[in-house]
This record gives sequence, C-alpha cells and structure tokens, in this order.
Amino acid sequence: DSRGSAGDHAFLLALRRAFDFSAGCGLGSDRFRDVIKHGERYLTTRAQSSIRGEVELLVAEGYSDIVALASGADYDGIDAITNAADSAGARATAVRHFREGYRLAGTSSRAAADWANAWRLSAGLPPEATHFYCIND
Repeated sequence: DSRGSAGDHAFLLALRRAFDFSAGCGLGSDRFRDVIKHGERYLTTRAQSSIRGEVELLVAEGYSDIVALASGADYDGIDAITNAADSAGARATAVRHFREGYRLAGTSSRAAADWANAWRLSAGLPPEATHFYCIND
C-alpha cells in the first residue's frame, strides 16, 4: 500500500537512509541529491500526508548539505567550488523547508535536532556538518 500509512513510513525510512541501504557509500557520496529529488516529489504529490513535516525537515537537511559542502565543511577531497554555484539558492530553499517542517512537525525529535542547523542557515552561517554526504573510509 504505497499510498497508505505503511507506504508513507517505508518511504520515510528510505528517505532517512538517503535510499542507500548498502554498507559504506555504495550509491555514491552525494546522497543529499536523492533526498532532495524524491522528497520534493513526495511533497508535491502527497500534500495531506501525516509525515509531510518530517519529509520537509529531511529535504531541508539535503539542501543544507549543499551549503555545508560549498563552505568547505572540512572534508578532505571535496571541491567546494562544485557546490558553490548552488549554495545561495540551497540556503534559501533549506530555510523555507525548515520553516514548513517546523510548522508541521515542530515538536518532533528531528525538529529539535535540526534547530541549531536551521538557525545557522537563517543567520547566514554555514551548517556545522552534513546529513547525507557519505564518506567511505
């Protein structure tokens, strides 16, 4: 039942894992792109979903990863210039998704964990870490 409660929760689990259930980074390092793509598609097709707030927060985290990587995020081998072109738009979009996520799911544990990150983005500061960037050591 992909359109019911079980399907919603299966989707949420997959989104939290950035659709990568492999060991390490089997599907690549920039998993935030799939979170954004699938999360935004879900938000446009499932406007009345009970998990919409959580999906908004996860999509915001995905956009936040772009800003973190563009600012350097202290990852060896990351070319910040690759993400810099998307950074300003990603910051604004992350803040928009965070606001909607807090409106819908402001009391969730994810919302509490994201508070500092959302504040930093709103204040024009870079996030302290990424959520969906995978480093395979």
